[in-house]
Amino acid sequence: MKRAALALAAALSLLTLPGCGAATAAPESTAYPAPASLPPYPPATGAKNDVDVEFLQMMIPHHRQAIEMAELGRTRALRQEVRDLANAIAVTQIYEMRTMTAWLLEWKKPLTGDRRTKSEHDHHETRPSDIAELGRMEGAQFETAFLNMLIGHQHNAIEMAREEYGNGKNTDARNLAHRIDLSRTAQIKQMLGELNPS
Repeated sequence: MKRAALALAAALSLLTLPGCGAATAAPESTAYPAPASLPPYPPATGAKNDVDVEFLQMMIPHHRQAIEMAELGRTRALRQEVRDLANAIAVTQIYEMRTMTAWLLEWKKPLTGDRRTKSEHDHHETRPSDIAELGRMEGAQFETAFLNMLIGHQHNAIEMAREEYGNGKNTDARNLAHRIDLSRTAQIKQMLGELNPS
């Protein structure tokens, strides 16, 4: 239980970005915080390139899938530690998705990419049919499948983030990518621990 509480606090700490107020305290129960309780998004200023734009366009639907899976996990997982982790993931990614959407609107760019961008995203997304199948599972079968599916999904997020960090131009987008790399790497480590408890 202590490990889950630390994971939730760590995930919420990622919501504190430069130029923002402090993140709200971790909620007592596994429930999303109200949108008004999250800090305002930081503007993405400075130069940008096509890699930055495509990163955001691909990452937004990728986040949407992770939130969908996390919603299942926070209500269906057997162990409180897994439910808390799922909630922490949802909190973090709701905020990140809101931020990335705001940046694209600021840049006057569409929220979805062209056919090539869509093709690139399809390579990194989880199949909707797999998420639908997960939604039909219960108990221990659900929890194991949930952790395995989310590990793969977050691994793909790390790949996308490292591409942005290596080739993007906008400082704020690259910093977000770096935070995504670090947080998803930590999440994968914890989920592997939940799959193989000592």
